Amino acid sequence: MIDASQNTSWRLILESCDPASDVARAAMEDFARVYWLPVYGHVRRRTGDPERALDLTQEFFATWFEKRWADAADPARGRFRTFLFVVLDRFLSGRHDHEQAAKRGGGLTRVPLDAVTAERLLAGPDDAGRSPADAFTQRWALALLRECLDCLRESLSSGRKSVHYQIFVRFYELDSRARPADYPTLAREFGVSESDITNTLHRARADFRRLLEERILRSVESPSEVRAEIDELFRSLSC
Repeated sequence: MIDASQNTSWRLILESCDPASDVARAAMEDFARVYWLPVYGHVRRRTGDPERALDLTQEFFATWFEKRWADAADPARGRFRTFLFVVLDRFLSGRHDHEQAAKRGGGLTRVPLDAVTAERLLAGPDDAGRSPADAFTQRWALALLRECLDCLRESLSSGRKSVHYQIFVRFYELDSRARPADYPTLAREFGVSESDITNTLHRARADFRRLLEERILRSVESPSEVRAEIDELFRSLSC
């Protein structure tokens, strides 16, 4: 994974580096980690077949990197995510030879797709009433938030900090198996004061927001666009 402090966008990294370099491969992996779910979800919606959707998703990413389609993205014409969706739609509309899915991507980094995880995640939000583009954006938002939560858990996994992550997850109802909890309830459960809960949530929120901003910054052209992308992310989840 690319170091979190490296805020250069994926597109610029892939444009400026040798595709075979370690930096470019790391960028490819980070790019695929965020976008594989929305890409797979759209392909799954178009094909109705999980196995074929997995094959086509792998082929799309392999072709994306092989043909350097990111080079054609123009920030003046809209969001990178919108460009990706349009390219994916054209790829699916123009593709006729499904058998090539097994032949593509020989020397390229393959996307670590997990069919079971993908189907479980896609079983959440219902696409009914959403346009394909809106559904794609919502899956992008879910994948990005999921990655940030994974990174937050990893950063807080050692020692007493692991409790901070548990408090964060409980308060924001991110664990479907647990009941909602307010400050007094959390203080009793974890054996701390309510002020400790306040401070813990404040730090965890700040860490989570930093992780989110860093990841969004990699897919935009300038820091000034981050705020709008965060607004779009949460708008897509509220629909």
